[in-house]
Amino acid sequence: FYYFHLDINDHSPTFKKSFIQLPIAENLPIDYEIPLESAVDNDYGLFSIQNYELYPIINNPFVLLKRSKPILKLKKTLDREIKSNYLLKLIAYDGGQPSLSGEQNIEIIVTDVNDNAPIFDQMFYRKSLPENQPIDSIIFKIHANDQDEGENARITYSIEDQLNIFNINQQTGEIYLKKSLDYEKQRSYSITIKARDHGIPQLNNYATLTIDVTDVNDHVPNVLLTEVNGTIMNNHQINLSECISK
Repeated sequence: FYYFHLDINDHSPTFKKSFIQLPIAENLPIDYEIPLESAVDNDYGLFSIQNYELYPIINNPFVLLKRSKPILKLKKTLDREIKSNYLLKLIAYDGGQPSLSGEQNIEIIVTDVNDNAPIFDQMFYRKSLPENQPIDSIIFKIHANDQDEGENARITYSIEDQLNIFNINQQTGEIYLKKSLDYEKQRSYSITIKARDHGIPQLNNYATLTIDVTDVNDHVPNVLLTEVNGTIMNNHQINLSECISK
C-alpha cells in the first residue's frame, strides 16, 4: 500500500511584521527600487503564495514589481515639503480556491534633504530712527523661514556692515545699534543681512535693510549780532527778535 499526503489550503500567507516603516530620502531618483520582505505560506504548490498586490493604486508614487520578492519602484518625484509620508498596503495571495491572503501595512516616511534656502519675509526693509536712538537698543527684527526640517531648517543670521554701526542676534534676527547716529554726518545706512541654514551643503539668502536717520533738535542756535537801528551792538544784551540766527 502506498500513502499519499495531499495538501489542503489551510494556511494563509503571513508577514513577519504586520506594520513597517521605511524612511527614504526625498531626492531619490525615478525608478529607484526598494526590496520588500516576502510573506510566508506553509502550504505547498498552488496553495503557496502566487501573487502580490499594492494599494492604493491612485495617488501612489510607487508601483509593485512582482518578482520572487515584492519590490517597490519609484515612479514619481518625491517632495517632503508637499507630502511627508505615504500609507500603503501590501497583500499576498495564495493560489487556493478560494484564495487566502495576508497583508502588511507600510508607511513610507519621506526624509528631508536640504533643497530649500531660507526665505526672508521681504527682500527690502526700511526703518526710520531718530539720531538720538540709544546705543544697544533693538531697532528692528528680521525673519526668514526655511521649509526644510531639523538642521536643514535652522537659520543663523549675520550682517554686513562695514561701518560697524549695527549688530544682529544670530538666532533671533534682532538688530541692535552699536554706535551713536548723527543726522548731520550721515542720514541713511544700507546694510545687507544674510540668512543661512545648517544643511549640507549650506544654503543662504539675502535681504537689505535701509536705515533713515531723522533729525532731532540737538544743536543750540548760533546767534550773530549785526546792526540794530544802524548801530553796531557790542557786549550788549538785546532781544533775540532783533537778531539774525543762523
